[in-house]
Amino acid sequence: RRWCIVTLDDKSARVDARFFPDDFERFEEILQTDKVLVVNGSVSFDDFNGGNTISVRECMDTIAAREKYVKRIKVGLDKTWCTPANMVRLKETMQEYTGGTCPISIHYWQDEAEVVLDVGAMWYLVPDDQLLHELKQMLGQEQVHMVFH
Repeated sequence: RRWCIVTLDDKSARVDARFFPDDFERFEEILQTDKVLVVNGSVSFDDFNGGNTISVRECMDTIAAREKYVKRIKVGLDKTWCTPANMVRLKETMQEYTGGTCPISIHYWQDEAEVVLDVGAMWYLVPDDQLLHELKQMLGQEQVHMVFH
């Protein structure tokens, strides 16, 4: 049976991650060069290479990690931004990513009042990098936040 060692490198440190046969079979398709991964396992010292190594038990890409650990995506909208054309653009952008597990909260404000709206499950989104980029381009970097558990 096959197993593998993957070197994880975030430009600040490197560590080898061991995938034993059962775990390798489960995660083989997401093990790709230059892909960002979140791993969970036990760390031990490896006498052979003289450094720490991780025996991986769980591995996921960033989308799966966000779906597991992000409580919601919070979007800020002010009165001046909320024109009919902008609202249509926002709806169309979000519609492309519906069907996920990540709730959306909309923080709307104007001079006299503000409100936080939690949208229904039909608007739960897939927290994809492209979605977050598009929302930040449309609304501004400071108006889009991921809230973690």
